[in-house]
Amino acid sequence: IENDIEYDCINYIPDISIQIRGGDKLNEILSFGFSTTELDAYIKETLIQIEKIKKYDADIYIMTDTYSYFLNIEETINKTYPNIKFRSFVSKGQNGYHQNKFDNLNIEIKKEAYYFFLYELEFLRKSPICIGSYNSNIFYLAYLISYDSKFKYISVDTDFDSVFI
Repeated sequence: IENDIEYDCINYIPDISIQIRGGDKLNEILSFGFSTTELDAYIKETLIQIEKIKKYDADIYIMTDTYSYFLNIEETINKTYPNIKFRSFVSKGQNGYHQNKFDNLNIEIKKEAYYFFLYELEFLRKSPICIGSYNSNIFYLAYLISYDSKFKYISVDTDFDSVFI
């Protein structure tokens, strides 16, 4: 995992970005009676997009709170495309975001987490292809503040209209 992105956040633009949430979001989705989207759907869509852009050394940013998601996506895609570069701020051992744990953190750690969140949101926003779920407020926000209407926001599990209309 490359945290050097922090020092070049202004200029960094991934070819493809992926936003996938774990942690308490999974429990929330299930509590509303929805099913969770399998990680394979994100991988499948990413492989489709790599083929469409024909960039087999693409730079892919993964915004996630679950290290195993990052590792699984990276390992699976690198089997087909070994020159793809993956980046993320997720830490080894990180297993989801849980609001109740975050609420109890020291204020300085919270501030740093907010900065990293804003960096990641900017990566999603600047990426010409962003893969996620419109069931995620973060993915939806990235879509709303995106730079260019030509950018692709691809939801793996639902379309925009069925979530917000």
